Amino acid sequence: MSAFLINRCLALAVALMLAAMVSRKAVADDKAPPYGTFPQAGAGVQLMGELIEVDPINRRGRLRPGGDVAPDRYNRFLGQPFAMLPYGAVYYHGAPAELRDIPPGTVLHGLFLEPPDGDNSVPRPVPKDKVDEQRLKYVIPQTHAVLLEDDLSFYRRHGQAWKVEGIETSENDGRQFLVVTAVGKAAPGGLAGEQKFCIDRSSRVWKGKAFASLEDIQPGQVVQVNLTWDPNWGYGKFHVLELWLDEQAIEVAAETQRQTHLRYQRYHWLPGWVDQVTYDPKRPNGSGTVSVTLFSGLDASLYEEVVSARSAQIAMAEPTLRTWRKDRDAEGGRIVKVNRLPDPPPGSSGIQLEVEVRYVLAGYRTGGIVRVGLSSFPASVNPPEERVND
Repeated sequence: MSAFLINRCLALAVALMLAAMVSRKAVADDKAPPYGTFPQAGAGVQLMGELIEVDPINRRGRLRPGGDVAPDRYNRFLGQPFAMLPYGAVYYHGAPAELRDIPPGTVLHGLFLEPPDGDNSVPRPVPKDKVDEQRLKYVIPQTHAVLLEDDLSFYRRHGQAWKVEGIETSENDGRQFLVVTAVGKAAPGGLAGEQKFCIDRSSRVWKGKAFASLEDIQPGQVVQVNLTWDPNWGYGKFHVLELWLDEQAIEVAAETQRQTHLRYQRYHWLPGWVDQVTYDPKRPNGSGTVSVTLFSGLDASLYEEVVSARSAQIAMAEPTLRTWRKDRDAEGGRIVKVNRLPDPPPGSSGIQLEVEVRYVLAGYRTGGIVRVGLSSFPASVNPPEERVND
């Protein structure tokens, strides 16, 4: 098996942890636990919607809920606000991603929890008048995402694809519709059965290593799609944003996104949180050992690089994963131990590092969000809008 396929399988396996693993540190409801504790498998609510607004630096956004017949909600609702939990994972084109990688208009599938106590990054809306009451009645309290993924990532993870039945042309307005039938394992919370997606020359068709055209779509093909807004959205209708005609086309898209992900993480470092701090009694100058658990949702090669590293730097971060200047506000040293945690919970990679630091900084506290850098990563200072300013 190629290195690409191994990495992709491992990345998808990490995503599956979000729905399959159970931890001793868990909660049984839909409220996110305090930072330092991961949620329990099965917690949260599913939501499908179009990405209509995004703040990539603070990992927040807004979705237009869809997938059901709800014209009143479509006409009144301004969208469901959300924020990514620190350990929240994003997948795009079948590979790990950031919100910045996903174009607005893309349909996403997510798993959402209520925010942990003290997290007001998505304020509860207060209606100002009756019009606001009608709009805000659709806001759900589960505003913090554990997982977000596009159609391609979502349906492939569950083993579902689409068999092409043909392309129909409407006699009323001349619009064309891709007629497909779901095949494979049914994705829970997804579309099923026969579907008719609007399609036209704006739809991007992938075939092998190149783009194709609508004429390359033939009955009997098993395909994957990414969907977007359609004028009949309120009646559960979608438009084809992207279409993949074969496995090679999917692999090309996934590898391109994987490389984008690797570059971003090497410059921004790997997210996690502090499990424990142990001071060195023989060196009463503030030195000690910091234990950090890395979050899931990263490419497998990055975890392999961490496990084989001899030293690491630890930068303090916020729940948005923004850091201060990593070249000034980080400490690090020798990795004294790497622990493989059994049965890691959703959001956890199962990899815990114990790093000796010269000074235990104020942000190195239990549950504190951090980013971990390696000497093999390129030296860099993030641009000012991405940094936390004291």
